[in-house]
Amino acid sequence: MIAAMLLVLLTIPALAQDGYFGKNKVKYKNFRWEKITTENFEIYYYQGGRELAQVAARMAENAGRRISQDMGHTLYNKIPIVLYTSHNDFAQTNIAQDIIDEGAGGFTTLLKNRVVVPYTGSYADLDHVITHELVHAFMFDLFFGKSMESIFSQQSLMQLPLWFVEGMAEYESRGWDPETEMIIKDLALNQRLIPIQELEGYGGSYFVYKEGQAIIKFIVERYGQQKIGEMFHMLKSSRSMDNTCEKLLGSNVEKLSELWLKDMHKKYWPYLAAKKEVPDFAKQLTEHDVFKTGSYFNLAPCFSPQGDKIAYISDQDGRAGIYIISSIDGHRIKHLVKGEQNAQFEAMHLAWFRGGLSWSPDGKKLAFAAKSTTGDKLYVVRVDNGKILKKLEFPMDGIYYPSWSPASDKIAFCGLKDGQSDLYVADIADSHNVAYSLERLTDDQYDDREPEWSPDGRELVFVSDRPAGEDQSGLDTMYFGRYRLFSMDPVSGSIGCLTPEETMVSRPSWSPKGIAYTAIRRGVSNIFAISGDSTLQLTDAITGCLQSKWSRDGSKLVFIGYHKTGWNIFTIKNPLDKLPGIDSQKVFFWASADTGWYQPRKFEQPLADSNRYKPGQARTKFSVDWAQGSFNYNTLSGLGGQAEIVVSDVMGNHQFYWLSDMVINLQNSDYQLTYFYRPRRWDYGISYYQYHNYYLASNNDIIIEKINGVQGILSYPFNRYQRIDFMGSWSHYNEELYHYENYQYYTSPDANLNVIIPAVSLVHDNVQWSYYGPREGRRAMAAVEASSRSLGSDLNFVNYFTDIRQYWPLTKRSEFALRLMGGLSMGSDAQYFELGGPYTLRAYDYNELDGTRMALMNLELRVPFVDRIQMAIPPISFYGIRGAMFFDIGAAWSDSRQFQLFQRDPNALLKMKDLNGSLGTGIRMIISPFMMKLDFSWKTDLSSISDKARISFVLGSEY
Repeated sequence: MIAAMLLVLLTIPALAQDGYFGKNKVKYKNFRWEKITTENFEIYYYQGGRELAQVAARMAENAGRRISQDMGHTLYNKIPIVLYTSHNDFAQTNIAQDIIDEGAGGFTTLLKNRVVVPYTGSYADLDHVITHELVHAFMFDLFFGKSMESIFSQQSLMQLPLWFVEGMAEYESRGWDPETEMIIKDLALNQRLIPIQELEGYGGSYFVYKEGQAIIKFIVERYGQQKIGEMFHMLKSSRSMDNTCEKLLGSNVEKLSELWLKDMHKKYWPYLAAKKEVPDFAKQLTEHDVFKTGSYFNLAPCFSPQGDKIAYISDQDGRAGIYIISSIDGHRIKHLVKGEQNAQFEAMHLAWFRGGLSWSPDGKKLAFAAKSTTGDKLYVVRVDNGKILKKLEFPMDGIYYPSWSPASDKIAFCGLKDGQSDLYVADIADSHNVAYSLERLTDDQYDDREPEWSPDGRELVFVSDRPAGEDQSGLDTMYFGRYRLFSMDPVSGSIGCLTPEETMVSRPSWSPKGIAYTAIRRGVSNIFAISGDSTLQLTDAITGCLQSKWSRDGSKLVFIGYHKTGWNIFTIKNPLDKLPGIDSQKVFFWASADTGWYQPRKFEQPLADSNRYKPGQARTKFSVDWAQGSFNYNTLSGLGGQAEIVVSDVMGNHQFYWLSDMVINLQNSDYQLTYFYRPRRWDYGISYYQYHNYYLASNNDIIIEKINGVQGILSYPFNRYQRIDFMGSWSHYNEELYHYENYQYYTSPDANLNVIIPAVSLVHDNVQWSYYGPREGRRAMAAVEASSRSLGSDLNFVNYFTDIRQYWPLTKRSEFALRLMGGLSMGSDAQYFELGGPYTLRAYDYNELDGTRMALMNLELRVPFVDRIQMAIPPISFYGIRGAMFFDIGAAWSDSRQFQLFQRDPNALLKMKDLNGSLGTGIRMIISPFMMKLDFSWKTDLSSISDKARISFVLGSEY
């Protein structure tokens, strides 16, 4: 029995588990935390972020006052706000254990009500994110009372629909903005608006956020601002959105949806007569549809110097990468850089439109920035084969928007460092192969970005929210959030504003025909050009045009346009010769008479107040993350109970886990205490445990197994996708026999065992996940563990184990999966691997096969089966039912001399002997938070198939 228990505790033979996989959070910076305290918030920051924290503190207080008034709630507790000075630093946080992709703009933790946000270079964006997350923090504070620990005894806030939670956060932080206007307008014109009652089926997609924002705006305009606060307070008691809408708005959710959809169509359909969709006036070169393909972005297009090719960044194959297409017909020439699957290109800056590409003047090389393991790098690659020619690393927190000079010796870019977004120029001349000089062109608090060289290389044009004209900062106030176009002489440093009347411009591009840029006017982003002394409007789209780029000779313009829920690449020939006729009459748009809704919010920071909040050291302070428990009593064992407690510090760097099942006293109870240390690149954890197992023999004897032990792990990530783990464990097994005689039990020791096991494993995981499981990529693990009497262990063995999994996407919704596993155990106490059951050989019973050697192969085709089932009684909908067809083949054996793969059979072309096979089919369905799997499998030796099917039902993920 002790040997059987050992099999459970060993790290390698637990074949049904895949917990050893997972991507890595690489922590390469040593954060030294400080904090400032305001009336309602505690702002945590680290070295280089003190000035930014002062700005964030005032932003938080301003936002808090607005939210408090709109929600009708005053905070019970101060809210911690953890501020990171860049997104790359933000991705290292331990407050959330999940991998944080570059698309995450911030988050708020439910249990400790912590707000965690990154700074991206823009104060306007920071103000938006802080306000958005504070709405969630106010919600949690309102719903869970004066003590956040009350969350353990109240129902979960997650019962609130996401469209309401996120829609309120977006509306409170943005009001109504051009991006949301564009998305909602596009959905309405293409009849793709999702009814409110169906939004929950779309998870956390941006449709839920944006439609939620539009719904909140509709409620405010139709029923009044005060209804929002009333809805929150009623939801706190009723926990029913349907009842809340019925009582406060006079309509249930379904009726509210009908009213909202009707209003949207009424407002937006007249646009079709007044404006043009992007494909109506430009040639479309890519095709994306988020509903059909699951992809969304085609960004940062730029012509090659010859004008025959276009490079751009896209997620069209499921991961961000760089593509080269023909500028004539859009056919793909090359998938130049495959991002998000290796350490060189962990992130391509696709999110938030911060990515940028620039051709070398000779058209043979391409420059771009990407996140590598320890931060952003500036890359130069060959266009013909993707070979990396230069990989430049600068002391920056972020690198964006590279621009190659016409002389080919310099690259200008936007650099984020210590809370400032400034312009830099790197000298990359080939003669400087050892070191590359770096010149800083701007040095202030403004968001300077998107530099572009003039054709003669003497000037730079760039975008900034620095003041110009009448809104110059005074001695008391600085303004942020209004983006205009500026020119700069890199030699003298002189700066002049080119577009003083604009409010939101982006992506300038220079050619002999003039400077093209995009700007938001009347709520829509279109392309404009400064040509001579005139500013010309080149497009007049219904939705929006962004990221325009001239060809070198100015004969063509490439840009991205939003159409049918996705960003696509478009081109226009000779745009200055076919200017759109701008309708001077009133156009139909959703706005107040003064059209003030689309203006960027200005943030005012009094200079005299910049050090209002005094900094202090952020001391390590522990509090409860999670706690739950129960107790019971019976006359035989007395009082008992179960408990689960998680405690950590504010930053999540130190975590303690306590699990217990108490019986009579501590000696007879099961418990485990675990500690994790996570603030450095090396992670480690240690755990002490005690467990019991009870068996009743046929003669009524009772056998009690007691296991005490210590386990530890030391992990080092090489990058996001590879790591090495060092593990070790000591376990003491004690077995006692309780013999029943003369109506009482007598105890006697039966056996005891000490087992010491050191182990090491290498892990690789670059899998891309879909809602249903792994979709594309590879997972691999190779491990060895040993137990030796020379180490003080009572067992002597060495185990080798490997697990390799590969996933190939066949279509956007189907994939083929392969798993290969192998194991070998050697030594006088060689361990047994077991096969059988729904995780290995599916037509065989659990652990039907065993041996000191093991090999297994699983092949599985995963396809969509039924998209949706709507039941009448009960009124329940089931989404995304999928099908699977599989074939398993494997064996477990101990004597290789007796093992044979196949046998001769005159009646069969091929027949297995010691190999075991199963084939079958099954269905998969998500029943949150689990995946339900129902499989029908049959044994086979390749010459015949068994008549009896084995049916297995499990809740768990796909391998």
